[in-house]
This record gives sequence, C-alpha cells and structure tokens, in this order.
Amino acid sequence: MAWEPPYPTCIGCGHEVDGLGVEIRPFGDGKHVVGLWSPAPQWADDKGVIPREFVWTAFDCVTAYVLFVDPPKISGGGAVTGNIAAEFFDDVMVGEKYRFQSWRESDNDRSIICGGALYGPSGLVAVADQEMIRTKYWGFEPGKEIYPMTESIEKHYGTAGIVSRIVQALEEAGLDRSSIDADSLSGADEFHIGGREGTEHVATALELRESDYLLDVGCGIGGPARYFAQSSGAAVTGIDLTPEFIEAALELTDLVGMAQMVDFKIGSATDIPFLDETFDAVAMLHVGMNVEDKEQMMKELARVCRPHGKVVIYDVTIATESDLPYPMPWSTTSEHSFPEAVEKYEEAAADAGLRHLYNSDHHDLAMRFFHEAPAAPSPVSLGHLMGPRMLEMRDNAARAVEQGLIRPVMMVFESS
Repeated sequence: MAWEPPYPTCIGCGHEVDGLGVEIRPFGDGKHVVGLWSPAPQWADDKGVIPREFVWTAFDCVTAYVLFVDPPKISGGGAVTGNIAAEFFDDVMVGEKYRFQSWRESDNDRSIICGGALYGPSGLVAVADQEMIRTKYWGFEPGKEIYPMTESIEKHYGTAGIVSRIVQALEEAGLDRSSIDADSLSGADEFHIGGREGTEHVATALELRESDYLLDVGCGIGGPARYFAQSSGAAVTGIDLTPEFIEAALELTDLVGMAQMVDFKIGSATDIPFLDETFDAVAMLHVGMNVEDKEQMMKELARVCRPHGKVVIYDVTIATESDLPYPMPWSTTSEHSFPEAVEKYEEAAADAGLRHLYNSDHHDLAMRFFHEAPAAPSPVSLGHLMGPRMLEMRDNAARAVEQGLIRPVMMVFESS
C-alpha cells in the first residue's frame, strides 16, 4: 500500500513540493518511529548538500511523532516543540537514501525528551534530542475544562480569510504580491493603540541587538514581531492563542520574505511553551486585558527571560473605576475582559522577581490615534483584520479614552 503522509501540509512529512517528504511510520514494537527520506533537489545547495536547518526540521517531525506511537505517561495535557540539539557526522546529500529512527527517552512533569538517529549509505549521519515542553492542553484545540478562557478568546479574535482580505486590499491599491513588504501590512497588523508608533516605543524600550532572541507574547498576526526583527536584526518568536492569527502570521511573514527571522506558535501568556531563560527579552502588546491571572502571567514572562533581560509590556490599563462600553477591541463582553490599574501589574511583577525600571503613559498617542487621520493613509486597516465589527469596538475604545476610563501605558521591567 502506498505511503500517505500523516500531515500532508507539514514541511517535514508533506509531499516533496511543499515538504521534505520524510515517510514517517510507526515501528512494529509500538515504541519507536522510523522515517525514510530521499531528499529532493529543491532543498539542496549548489553542491547537492541539504542545509542542516532542513535536517533539524525533519528530526522535529520524526521525534515529535513518537508521542503518537508511544503516548506520554502523564495524561491530561500535551506538549509543544521546545529545543532540538543535533550532532552531525556527515552531510545529507541529494540522490541518497536515508533512514531515521526515534524513540521517547524520558518523561516528567515539565517536559518529554525524544531521541533520534539518522543513517545514510555509510552509516550514522547525525543524532538528535528534542525536548518538548508540557502544556495544559494538547495541540491546537484546548478544551474548555482545561483552559476555560481559550474558547471565548478564539471566538472574539478568530475570523477566517484574514490574509486574503489584506492581500486583496493591497492589490486593489496597486501593489502586486511580489512588491508587498512588512511595512505595507502595518495598517492591519498593528492591533494596539497607536499602531506602528506604539510598536516603535516598545522597540526603543527593548534595545534589541542583532544577536538577541525575542519573544512576542500575544503576537496577533505578527506585525510587531516583524517590525522588531526588521529594525534590529534580532530573531523573534511570537505566540498567540488564536489559531487564525498564527496561520495568518506565518503566511504573511512568508509573503514578505521574513520566515528566516520570525516564527510563530500557538501559546498562552499564562503557560508559555518554552524552557526557562530561553529569550533575551520579552514583549507583550495589548494582551493583559484578556488575562485574569496577572500573577501567573508575570511569572511566565519572568521565567522565560534570561537574567538582566528586558520585559516590556504595553497594555490598556484602568485609569478610573467605571463600567466600560462593550464590545471593546479585546473583548465582546465584560465577562472575559480584565484590564487592571498599573499598580496591579507592578505588584505582580515584583512577586515574579522582575525589577521595575519605568512606565510611560501614552494617553496623548491614544488621542491622536483615535482622532487624527494619518498623513499617509494605509490601504489596509484593522477592519481587514477583525471585520466590520471593528468600527464599533474602535468607537467604544475611543470614548473610554476620552472619558479617562482607560490609558495605554508602557511598563518596562528587568529580569533578575
């Protein structure tokens, strides 16, 4: 019987036009996975060598698939890819046949480690270990009983056809797909008060270097992440709870040619799917209003940031205790809306071991954002992201700013 890829659109086991074409199969003992691979020419360099980042990608798929063959010992949760370490003894070449073998090595409360080996015509080519971080839920469809906020947030933000709406608007404005760059998207992919100007303030506070690795928590469709990478040269990973946003972020990043600098994963601010001290800095723009547990959120931001790294939060904060008008850009109703005063963030940050450096209030930016037309209007807007309901959300947010109920504030912390 012909082999069928378990995930046809996956870059690892997908067919060779869109994927590496690794033929992944369970081994007969129910504990191991094998993968057959004949690398296609389009993945090779001019000498016929497959770059090692593609070999890592193949290892990622083969080792992760072990969890479907030999399920984790601890039930009621899931795991996402963390880190892969590989040692190479030879190159992988076009025209040769290779064989993977992988297995689960360890399984504890924090992570699962799967090992792998790659064999070629002359013997062992590479070995790898992949650590997969445990999360509260499995895969892309968290259950309400495990993470009750997820369904409501996805329902509010989730909308189909994001990329097609944005690209169509740009094409109607005279741009073809080949000329679309990251700046072309800024009217629709900067989903926070102040748009690009707000992102620039965060970038200034982060002080990123080219060698840094940044996490963007609640990344939306990737506008700030792409800007941070483009303006600094740093590598950036974005996480978001909304699958439609992650899918759009990946597609748009590939469209503008930045997939080597920026990547995206499903993830929550209260359960970040990465190891401790993975990132040199952490940014979070207009996310805390969806998070009730600010203490857990701050602990997670602090946990994944390396010592002395910046944690920069740009959020809508409560200035006056009063009922807000809904729908708001971050929530359709008050049930899942949790904006807090700046002091609440500062207290939670201190408890998480973060050192408070300074705050900057951007009320003036908010007033300009809501009431002044841009000097050069973009052909795309947040309406292309969220649909026609964005008009009412924007009006309600503008009214709350005018009445002094909410203020956008940037809070800058340092990891201990």
